[in-house]
Amino acid sequence: MLGEASEIDYWLEIIETLNWGDNTILSGLRKEAKELLAIFTQKEFLDAQRRGFR
Repeated sequence: MLGEASEIDYWLEIIETLNWGDNTILSGLRKEAKELLAIFTQKEFLDAQRRGFR
């Protein structure tokens, strides 16, 4: 899921940069994508800690 969330943010950034959509909507979507990315990153970190990696 981490990779997918990162890719979504990447493509939303490209779409926003190229002005292919409503930037207000795209900004909101990018904010959500970054929040999901933060959640999934934290989950990966905690999972790694549980497995004994630091």
